[in-house]
Amino acid sequence: MRPKIGIVGLPNVGKSTFLNLMTEKNIAQTAPWPFTTIDPNRGISFYDKDIFYEVAKKFNSKRIVFAEFEFIDVAGLIKDSWQGKGLGNQFLSHLKEADILVEIVRTFTGNVPHVDETINPLRDHQIIEKELKMSDLKICQNNKKKEKTLEIIEKKINLNEKLDQKELEIAKKYGLFTCKEKLILANGDEKVDFADICFSFKDNFTKKIKIEILEKILEKLNLTYFVTANENETRINLIRKNANFSEAAEIVHSDFPKNLIKVQVHPLDDLNKKLIFGKNDKIIPESLYYFILK
Repeated sequence: MRPKIGIVGLPNVGKSTFLNLMTEKNIAQTAPWPFTTIDPNRGISFYDKDIFYEVAKKFNSKRIVFAEFEFIDVAGLIKDSWQGKGLGNQFLSHLKEADILVEIVRTFTGNVPHVDETINPLRDHQIIEKELKMSDLKICQNNKKKEKTLEIIEKKINLNEKLDQKELEIAKKYGLFTCKEKLILANGDEKVDFADICFSFKDNFTKKIKIEILEKILEKLNLTYFVTANENETRINLIRKNANFSEAAEIVHSDFPKNLIKVQVHPLDDLNKKLIFGKNDKIIPESLYYFILK
């Protein structure tokens, strides 16, 4: 399982910088002018918590296979992008596959010009939300004749009402942003009350912040992880929070569930502690698993 994360925001807010920081590579060009990103950029961020290295050391593993997060960076949105203004709207299609959106607003000042000339994170947030909403409404309007549920979804989007489970499935099918979780980051030293995390990308990014962002993404997607380890490898596996041990076994190997007898669990904060569970029991997150097969 590799979550896909779309990066959205106005031009010159730090989207490409954020992609480069999270992937620890110089994937995206950065420059102090609008629309530096023309073609979508993609990169992988590794969930490499320190405790995973400790587990690998304990088992003398030859390698560590970290969970991966795929980030997708597209051109910046501007007001009325949905009507064809600027470059951003034509690339929104690349974000339809995303499981979650990271929305970036800017609080930093300096020599980098703002597309609207002044720094106002709330205004920028409202512009982004409107552009995503109008994009969804356009898709609904273009497809509701062949998919009747989109007519209901269109009305609910206009009224800011929540979608039911069936409607969410249809919204996901059409890649609507309405059904996607969002993580809001404020780039700069100023605190923004509607943002999940506020920090200066340029001055304050650390591995600790990287892990915090990845764990916020896991939380919003209702995901957690378990670890398997031996002398060959230590592997970090992502899984739904409410899954059972049989589902966890299938992630490791498709044949495991039918032969699974029980699971030996060791919490990562106390590897000497041993717990035993049946195949249908709910998983214990953030733990080391041994699958005992017949």
